[in-house]
Amino acid sequence: MSPEDSLRKYRIQPEWSESYYDLPICLEIVSRIFNGVPIHAQVISVLHPQRDLTEAMKELKQLGIR
Repeated sequence: MSPEDSLRKYRIQPEWSESYYDLPICLEIVSRIFNGVPIHAQVISVLHPQRDLTEAMKELKQLGIR
């Protein structure tokens, strides 16, 4: 299944996300996250290069997201 097909089942709209966040969206990575692949620092860096990785990982842990 392509990343686009995988995201469609969740009704994810990459165009909206890119417009809202003013960042390009890597559909393959987002699709992997929705399919249960663990989120690690490299994934966060690809999705949001300016994001503070330590803070992001802390927030994910608090939310119970691996």
